Amino acid sequence: MNPDYSAYEVIMIVHELHQRGYEQLRLFPGISPNGMCWRWMIYPKQLMQDNRFEHHGDCTPFECLRGSTGAAFPEEGQNLKTADDFIRGNEKFLDLAKGEDKAYVEWFEQIVEHAKNKDFPIAFEEFFHAEEWKFTSKEPLTYPPFTPV
Repeated sequence: MNPDYSAYEVIMIVHELHQRGYEQLRLFPGISPNGMCWRWMIYPKQLMQDNRFEHHGDCTPFECLRGSTGAAFPEEGQNLKTADDFIRGNEKFLDLAKGEDKAYVEWFEQIVEHAKNKDFPIAFEEFFHAEEWKFTSKEPLTYPPFTPV
């Protein structure tokens, strides 16, 4: 994955892919121990070993796209990266995320709205668990809906 993706771009790419029918694509976001970088993992729900632990850091699949960024938005003058950029080279991986999951897509909408205001989701930090999802503003974020594969 391109290390130049900003936090906003990652969220908007997942959102756009949801709109294109990849509704089973998941985002597991976090913050580095020093708080300087927003980290993310993207994976198809199908890769979860055990659905009961969906979106729990201890059970995130190894076969996921991941990255880390210190940028909230792309630098001025840079083109915004799109889902098409993300799809290139990841077609087979993303095909695993094709399918419906309306509950997750609806839940993800709140993340999209917060991202527009530089407020990004955090599911893991140095000392807290996924049950305590929140935004960088410290506003609580409900745990993602559980939906069986």
